[in-house]
This record gives sequence, C-alpha cells and structure tokens, in this order.
Amino acid sequence: MKLMPNIKTPKDCKEEYWNEFRDKFLENHIENLLLDYDDRDEDTKKSIRSKANTDFANVVLKMRSSFIEECKAKGEIWDKDEYPYNRHWIVDDPEIKKTIERYPKLLEIINFIDKESRFVISADGMSLVVVNKDWHEKRQFSYLIVDKTFYERAEKKLGLKQITMQKYLQAFCKIGILNQTKGHKLQSRAMVYSDGYYRSMKTGIKKEHWMKQSKHKKALRKFSYGN
Repeated sequence: MKLMPNIKTPKDCKEEYWNEFRDKFLENHIENLLLDYDDRDEDTKKSIRSKANTDFANVVLKMRSSFIEECKAKGEIWDKDEYPYNRHWIVDDPEIKKTIERYPKLLEIINFIDKESRFVISADGMSLVVVNKDWHEKRQFSYLIVDKTFYERAEKKLGLKQITMQKYLQAFCKIGILNQTKGHKLQSRAMVYSDGYYRSMKTGIKKEHWMKQSKHKKALRKFSYGN
C-alpha cells in the first residue's frame, strides 16, 4: 500500500519557524549572558535561562507592538480596543482604507469621541451628567462636552493639537456623524455635540450611533477635514 507523503500544513510551518526562531535566540542569548560569569554552576545556569526566557518574551512583545502600529498606520488591522464600535464595514472597505492612509488617526479619533460621549440630560433637565448603570430612561441623546480639558485629553491620547481636533469635529458634523447642540448652556462655555443616543434595555444600556453604514460609507470614502 502506498503511503501518503508527509505534507506540512501552514500551522506546522508556523510552529517549525517559531520553534527555530525561539531556540536560536535563546541559544545565542544564553551564551552571551554566560560570558559575564566565571562560575557556571547549575544555579547560575538556571538563573541565566530564566532571564533569557524573560528577555525573549519582552522582545516578542516589542516586535508585536511595532507590527501592530505599522499595520494601524496602513489601515490594515482590526483592533477591538482602538477602532470604532467593531464596525467591519469601515475597515473592510477598500476605498475607506485609502481614506485611512490619508488620515491614519481617523478611526482612533472616532473611537476616542465615542468614549468621551458619555453624558445625558440630568433628571431635572438642567445639566448634563455622566450616564451610569442606574440610568433607566427609554431614550436620550449621547452628548460630548468639548472644552479645554477635552482637547488636553485628545492631545495626550492621540497626539493631536486643538486646531486639528477642531477641524475633525467640523468635518464630522458636516457628514453627520456628529451633531452640534446649542440648547445647553455650560459654565465652562464648552461646545456640546451629540454622536447618537442611549436607550435602556433589559440587558443593560445600549448606545446607538449616528454613524451608519447606509448613510456614511460614501462620506468616509471621500472624507476630508481640510475643506
């Protein structure tokens, strides 16, 4: 009986490459670390192997982080924590990818605004308060308060100056994923925007965004904040 040839699967190849990479790194690294020791008893070797494994793990984490940042800059990676609302239609669209190449921070800005837009009208209707698990209204707009501290957080998180963030906010209002609200007077003279609304459900609080595939796919394909 003729036996089937031993064909390697992609998984086998990945594991083989990974094992070779790891073993070669550890072999060379342990050898270099041992050069600093005259006494090479078992305790010393054990300590060196432990340090080498830790160093290898740190190298891998650094390589992974660099790879992710490179892919993000090209709009070629889906990161649940960084990109907005897990909307696959955004990152899967080839024309929107071109937009992201022009504006690498675009999705991070949208997601940042989503996390900042956590205010609703207070029970007395006189102010804006942070929505929390005890909120049980049927439906209320989700508000974003834009003041000096907002711009400071944006610069720290995104590395963007106030003037640049203002251009993005204006562009988002123009295409309808943000709406400026003028009915709320705040002591800080902050600008107030809405990016959607909250609704209370049996399973908890859900946020619905103004940004929808049917309305905003074309707008994001042609997005520009300079005009």
